[in-house]
Amino acid sequence: MQASDPVAKPAARKPIGRGRSAAYWALALLVMLVAAAYQRRTGPTYPVNGQLHIDGQVRHYELLTSHDTRADAPVVVPDPGGAPAGTLYYRRYPTNEPFTTVPLRVEDGNAVAALPAQPPAGKLQYYLRLQTRAGPVRIPADPDDVIIRFKGHVPLGVLLPHVLLMFLAMLVGVRTALAAFFRTGETRALAWTTLAGFTLGGMILGPVVQKFAFGAAWTGVPLGWDLTDNKTLVMWLAWLAACVVPEIRRLAYLRRSLVLSASAVMLVVYLIPHSLLGSQFEYSGAAAGLRRTAGSRWQVAGSAGAGWAGCRSEHHRRGVRISVRGGVGSRCGAWFAA
Repeated sequence: MQASDPVAKPAARKPIGRGRSAAYWALALLVMLVAAAYQRRTGPTYPVNGQLHIDGQVRHYELLTSHDTRADAPVVVPDPGGAPAGTLYYRRYPTNEPFTTVPLRVEDGNAVAALPAQPPAGKLQYYLRLQTRAGPVRIPADPDDVIIRFKGHVPLGVLLPHVLLMFLAMLVGVRTALAAFFRTGETRALAWTTLAGFTLGGMILGPVVQKFAFGAAWTGVPLGWDLTDNKTLVMWLAWLAACVVPEIRRLAYLRRSLVLSASAVMLVVYLIPHSLLGSQFEYSGAAAGLRRTAGSRWQVAGSAGAGWAGCRSEHHRRGVRISVRGGVGSRCGAWFAA
């Protein structure tokens, strides 16, 4: 009598029918599209929308919350009809410095102004006071202000593959979860495909995108607490475990539970708004004087002596690419490559 194999082999499964497979892919596509729409409409980079009631008419406006460092950010709202049209108030964020005021000018039926461009990850806090025929109006309404973050230019050839891969990997990931849940026998191949998508889209192209946008490729653990980097890392590790652990013969039975767990982690990650708690330039110490120079560069003028050390400290703490010249007793100059 032969000894039985201590590790029982799973029974062979019949190939899934085309109809069921198409239904599973359609459900996965629906989940992916809902996630894409949710990511598009949530988070700190989604524009602030609102409406004004001017002379009995409803006029819509959109205030930017993200802009390229290569140009000032336009602020455009419907002409409120007053004279003057109103005032834009802004200051660097997060600071307690007084607001700078810029009068709005009327162009083509709109009241317009501009916010000065900032270094990568630099933020401005702003709001407007409009003069309408019925009286002054603040937008957004008290006490809310708009926060806009500036970012470096990301080439489309890098950004587009990153975005497509992240959502295609999610599509395959949801399909993998359905295969695991209904035990269709496709789980292994689909799980490895999902891992490949998140590896290329999230762990390789993601840092490249962030390097272009904010000057630092990785600001998650162990270098920082950037939420976008960290949630991508957690999701990738979950899928890595779901793929690698079951390859150990005696742990193959864990594949289904690990895939379902990785899928749950993935869905939670995609429910977190993109760019939430993302990179932020700190306006402090040597960054007291900041101006843009030729060639899309940023020069920071700090105080004498300690100001130079402040620039170096800021460089190491934020992971921003800075070159510093000067020394003790001289002024500090730092250039932030856009």
